Amino acid sequence: MAHKFVLSHFRAVSPRSRRLVLMRDAFPRSNFTRKSLHHVLALVVVTAVVMLHNSTSNVVTMNTSASATTLFGTSLSSEAHASQDSTETTSHSSSSRGKTKTENWEDEGERREKRTRRPTSSNDTIGIIRNGAVSRPKYSKIGAGYSKLINTKKLVLPNVLLIGAQKAGTSAVADWLYHNGVCKAKIFDGEPTHYEKEVHFFDEDVRYHEGVEFYSHRFEHCAGKTRKKYILDATPRYLLFSKRIHDVYNQALQGGFKKKLKLIVVLREPISREVSWYNHRTYRLALMNSTDQIHESYRDILYTNGTIMSFDEYSETVLKESITENPLNSPGIYSEHLKSWANLFGRKRILVLSYDELQSKPSKARWRINRFLGTKYKGGFNKSNTKESDNKIRDISIRAREALEPLFKEMNEELYKFLRDHPGPQMEQNPFPRFKKIGLL
Repeated sequence: MAHKFVLSHFRAVSPRSRRLVLMRDAFPRSNFTRKSLHHVLALVVVTAVVMLHNSTSNVVTMNTSASATTLFGTSLSSEAHASQDSTETTSHSSSSRGKTKTENWEDEGERREKRTRRPTSSNDTIGIIRNGAVSRPKYSKIGAGYSKLINTKKLVLPNVLLIGAQKAGTSAVADWLYHNGVCKAKIFDGEPTHYEKEVHFFDEDVRYHEGVEFYSHRFEHCAGKTRKKYILDATPRYLLFSKRIHDVYNQALQGGFKKKLKLIVVLREPISREVSWYNHRTYRLALMNSTDQIHESYRDILYTNGTIMSFDEYSETVLKESITENPLNSPGIYSEHLKSWANLFGRKRILVLSYDELQSKPSKARWRINRFLGTKYKGGFNKSNTKESDNKIRDISIRAREALEPLFKEMNEELYKFLRDHPGPQMEQNPFPRFKKIGLL
């Protein structure tokens, strides 16, 4: 009778009532009550919510940390290693059997990221992946120790970095580019004048932890109506900070800045470079008053009583120990630094110049830079190192050579091999010329 009742009245009721009638018809009439109907409806709602949750739970945060296996089969710098996860593999379910250790490690990392909707370190890109597409929020957190959300669309960052090396002619190259209209940084109150050329954002912890907006403010005048094609930061110590620069540029507008970035580096015979850097510091120290604060990078040539050690003594103790125990902190170990930069940015985006060519054939070096940037800049290089001092080292003693030559010889050969096996942009010297033998400076 219940079935006949439903069929006879089915067309006379509203659609909503029809659904309820059909549900009621599925149960014996003697057992069906209004309370039972409520239980069924509650079960349907809960099931729908669970299915919706499962369909949207595949959200992971993007992580731009460099892979432990690098492009050129070598490890990154110590700075890059510090950012790598040390997560060990955990026990696996039956679904992970047959996978390699690397695949299981990646699965564990993915499961952990799914539980974390927001990035938790400066190495994480701000954004999420939904069904393979990047969802990019308007505001991002960028820079180590940077807790403020910023509008990345308003960032103005350099698109050319002259990353080094120190005492290898970078000032002459930078001055030539600035003379041709390349935009330089603005100096703020309390900053030294050379911060126009060298902003020292990535290599000085205090400035770096101010965050990317601090860096961007120094170049905001380069945008707007007076927008310049190229904006340059020529801090030569950046050679040692590839990972920091990659993290910031990769996160800014989800890599939009990174794709436009061009990198220039000038390489000089490393022992000659060390002598020139020593001379630079002794000259600066001689001009300081007793009340002047000595920069940290100057302290390693001083004895504890404040007097300057000889270059021979400096070579046999400080330099030898530094290069042996921590070579990645030495600017002269070019091969390791360039491998890191090439892994993070791509070899074709790095123009490697020879200091010897800058000295002997400056017009050829300028041609290479113009081709790399797609410009037609005129003029020549000015001689930037005109400092004279009674303490200036003009020749390298046999004692200093014996201490330093064995340390750099193998690294120089590794550099030549790396540049030969991994050529850069078309206008770069190939093969890269071997460094001239050291002599008078």
